[in-house]
Amino acid sequence: MATNGNNITVTLNAKDNASGVFKGLTGLIEGATLRANLLSEALSAGLSKGVSALTSKFKEAADIQLNNISAASTYAALTGRNFADAEKVFSNLDGRLNKIAAALPGSTEEYKKLALGIYSR
Repeated sequence: MATNGNNITVTLNAKDNASGVFKGLTGLIEGATLRANLLSEALSAGLSKGVSALTSKFKEAADIQLNNISAASTYAALTGRNFADAEKVFSNLDGRLNKIAAALPGSTEEYKKLALGIYSR
């Protein structure tokens, strides 16, 4: 150490042992961030598919209701019954078809569409 008036000069020698640790931590953080991003993308994609499937089922249910209303209206017009009576007929038919189709292979909805198509013609 040297002094020059009011100035002090200090020479410090140190061995850098921390850089390796920080590089290792940086690598671990980068790896964790990558895994977190991949997990986030997977969850987002899964959620998106789930919402899409749910939306599709709501649309399918709405279409079924519209088909039932249309079939009941046609039935009422052809038989001279009022819509409430025709709706009861199709509600009973729907329940019976669901019960019968549950034991059959494939989609219950396909059997129901076939029966409603035949019944409304």
